Amino acid sequence: MAVLISSTYIHKYSHTHIPTYIYTHIHTYICNIRSYLYRFKIIETPICPCSTTIQTTDHLLFECELLNKERDNLISIVLQTEVWLISKDKLVRKHFKIFAKFTNEISFDNLNKV
Repeated sequence: MAVLISSTYIHKYSHTHIPTYIYTHIHTYICNIRSYLYRFKIIETPICPCSTTIQTTDHLLFECELLNKERDNLISIVLQTEVWLISKDKLVRKHFKIFAKFTNEISFDNLNKV
C-alpha cells in the first residue's frame, strides 16, 4: 500500500519517498513506454528498440537487453533473499528501495531513441 503525500508516495514497506510518476509508470503500466504510446497512436510501432518484442513494463523489467546493467544490480540484491524471477508485485512489496532505484535509472526518452 502506498500513501500519497503532496507529489510523493510513501510506501508502507520501506518508508521511502519516491516521486509519484515512478511508482505510477511501472506499477500501473501507464508511462512513456512504446506499447502505451502506440495504444494512443503517438508512435507507429510498439516494438522495443532492443528486439522484435513489444515494449511493455514487464519486458523492461525482466527482458530488455538495453537495461541489462541496471537489471543485474536489481537481481543481485533480490537474490540475497529471494529467487529470481520474482513477480512485479512482490518486487514492489519486498524490495521497494531497489525497485525504485531501478526505475529511476531508466531514461525512457533515451531508451526509445535507440
